[in-house]
Amino acid sequence: MANTYFDYEANADRISNGFPVAFDYLEDEHVTVEVNGVENTDTELTTSTPIKVKILSGVTAGQNVRVRRKSQPDTNLVDFVNGSVL
Repeated sequence: MANTYFDYEANADRISNGFPVAFDYLEDEHVTVEVNGVENTDTELTTSTPIKVKILSGVTAGQNVRVRRKSQPDTNLVDFVNGSVL
């Protein structure tokens, strides 16, 4: 199974440059950030390579930051139509 989150310890470099998004995702809304277990919505996702998420406020050095992919299992992300005829 693919990793759906990565944990980082906040330091000055990651706070200023962003935390790596090391997993695949379909929509920007699926990338969420938690700081010490509390969701932080004041973030910005970069589209340049490597993809990073920058926390704009609410994080200091030494805190635990979890970058995760979060999507609802009951929401269809793509339209599927079986095209085969038996």
